[in-house]
Amino acid sequence: MRASVPPLIGRAAFERSERRRTTALVCPKLRLRAGEIVVEAGCGWGALALHMARHYGVRVKAFNVSREQLVSRARGPNMRASHARSNSLTITAGT
Repeated sequence: MRASVPPLIGRAAFERSERRRTTALVCPKLRLRAGEIVVEAGCGWGALALHMARHYGVRVKAFNVSREQLVSRARGPNMRASHARSNSLTITAGT
């Protein structure tokens, strides 16, 4: 079932809040522990990978078909994009 967009906020704000809600539901179910390595296929802009690294202390190996999305996300600290046969991004927790 798809939620309707509340009339007082824009679509972008609504979509951000839905992503945060989904992330808050998914991560605890994964029982992530600091130091673990997580693989995420189809990471898009890397929001979930970044959240897992920052809040759970895991290292994320994220793959995506869009090189531009990976390079854009890799500009942050503790992030590195690598391009071999597939486009991938490694994210580690910040200090």
